[in-house]
Amino acid sequence: MRRIVTDSDFREGFVEMLPATLALVPFGLVCGVGAAAAGASLIGAMGLSAIVFSGAAQILAVQLLAAGAPVDSNRKQQSPLFAAVRSGRSGMVEHLIRKGLSPNAKGSSGDTPIISAAAKGDAALVNVLVGGGATIDEQR
Repeated sequence: MRRIVTDSDFREGFVEMLPATLALVPFGLVCGVGAAAAGASLIGAMGLSAIVFSGAAQILAVQLLAAGAPVDSNRKQQSPLFAAVRSGRSGMVEHLIRKGLSPNAKGSSGDTPIISAAAKGDAALVNVLVGGGATIDEQR
C-alpha cells in the first residue's frame, strides 16, 4: 500500500480527480440524507451513499462525454478505448466508438484495440470492435 501512495502516477491521478470528487460529494450526501430520512440505519445510509457516490461518477462521465469532453487519450497517450478493452467493458467500447474514438488507433506499443481484445481471447469484444469498424488485417 505504501508504494502505491508514493507512486507519482497515483499522486497525479489523485490531484487530477480532486475537482471532480468535490463536485460529486453532493450526490452522495443527498442519497445518505434521503436514506436516513427513510429510516435506514447509519451504516445503511453510509453504504447507500458510497454506492450512489460511485454511480455519480459514472453519471458525471456520461455528462462529460455528452458535452464533448476530449476522450482521445490521457497524458501517457493511452486511449480510454484501450482501457475499456483491457477491462472487458464491451458496452463502454461501443459507446466510445459511437463518440468518435477510432477502433483502429494504435497504442503506445503499436497494438490496436482489436489486437488487445484478441490477445485476451474476448470474442465478444472482437465482435463489437469489428462492428464499430475495426480492421482485422492490421499488422503491428
